[in-house]
Amino acid sequence: MSQITTNINSIGPAGPIVTLEGNSGGAVPPNGAGNIFVVGSASSFVNVTGNPGTNTLTIELLNQQVAVVTTTDATPTALFSFPVVAGRAVTIKVDVIAAVDDYSAAFGGSASVVGSRTLVGTPTITAFDNSFNEGIPGNPDVSFIVVGNSIQFMVIGVAATTINWKGVLTFISV
Repeated sequence: MSQITTNINSIGPAGPIVTLEGNSGGAVPPNGAGNIFVVGSASSFVNVTGNPGTNTLTIELLNQQVAVVTTTDATPTALFSFPVVAGRAVTIKVDVIAAVDDYSAAFGGSASVVGSRTLVGTPTITAFDNSFNEGIPGNPDVSFIVVGNSIQFMVIGVAATTINWKGVLTFISV
């Protein structure tokens, strides 16, 4: 009997873990040492980190970021700053939700940009697309700009209005 089975048997009423099962592929039993490996890869943008001290596995998406910001006027504010690696092309997509601080109005949608950076230059934006509703009076806005070696996603609020913004950025690069 493996060590993990002994520990689980002594603390849990359900008995030993026999297999782990995902969305597809079937049940996975432990190896001869009693281990089942949960792995990610850079090519699939997934990283799995184990912490034996807390008995946890943390699964992280490597091509996703989440950010929040509050605007109180119409000043452009960076929600995301994405560094573009030299000699790469990238597609960046941002999904955004924004609401006036009393939640009386909301603004949301998606924006995407295609950019690239030569080995010796700064990034260039070659395509931009967005689809947003206009649910907040005064028409807040979004844009992508180049700052140094990064592409920034900017949110622009409304004068004398507090707006809470939240975004999820995903990217693919080659």
